[in-house]
Amino acid sequence: MSRPITLRAAAGGLFTVVRWLVVLAFAIMVGAAIAQVISRYVVNRPLGWTEELARILMVWWTFAAIAVLAFRRKLLAVDAVLLAASARVRLLLITLADVLGLVFVGWLAYLAWRLVALAGTQVSPALEIPQAWIYMGVALGLSAAACGFATNTLADFRCLRLGAGAEAIKASERSDL
Repeated sequence: MSRPITLRAAAGGLFTVVRWLVVLAFAIMVGAAIAQVISRYVVNRPLGWTEELARILMVWWTFAAIAVLAFRRKLLAVDAVLLAASARVRLLLITLADVLGLVFVGWLAYLAWRLVALAGTQVSPALEIPQAWIYMGVALGLSAAACGFATNTLADFRCLRLGAGAEAIKASERSDL
């Protein structure tokens, strides 16, 4: 009899795909930057679109990476208080941080989606694509980060409800405690 797929496992699969998209976008960005350098300094005929493509991809992979890091609990943190706290207090602090992260990133995602709507009619200069597509990288990344925080918050509340301490959250799911 197989175990049912949990929300965390399903989200983990989604964020694995997002992680590979980050790698792909980063590789294409580096390739575009290299093509720009070669065309400018070797061929002496700079390509106009490579710099813009590199900037767009940098926005996309940066915010997608934030989502992956939020899900994996690898965002910047100060662990000194957590190390000094008991297991129950540690779990409460981790839960509070996840809730605050969810609220903050959720608000930023809302604002990013408004920005996408505002930029809908503008086009980028070199690639002539809608600016909304560029800003959508910010909105999607922040929305995915909010999903990562929400998944972690639900797991935290489950641990709190079961009376488990912070050791119930696997070490790989926390910043390096």
